[in-house]
Amino acid sequence: ALAPTEEATNIHRPLAEANPAAYLPDLARSLWIYGWLCVTMKANYAEALESVTEAISLYERLAERSPDVFAGPLVAVYQTMAIVLDGLGRAGEAAELRRQLDQETGGGSTAG
Repeated sequence: ALAPTEEATNIHRPLAEANPAAYLPDLARSLWIYGWLCVTMKANYAEALESVTEAISLYERLAERSPDVFAGPLVAVYQTMAIVLDGLGRAGEAAELRRQLDQETGGGSTAG
């Protein structure tokens, strides 16, 4: 499952560079899915961290422009980030991130 997701990211990256309005959401989603798959497989946490960090950066930009569309996915990627941090043995950072998410969302976030 990781190889096709990695391939999707490699396809979306140049498309997003050429036409961000059309393809940036696809790139963000591909990066998030890669990170989520790593979490699901309990493997490649370092790569998942890189992928999810980039997805957060992209979703933050997208949510600034279209919060109704991208705020939900942004929260979900942050939730994935918390799980990745746990997988890396960084439980304190994960707990702090979850606390911040709960505060931002009014307690409506879930941990995965």
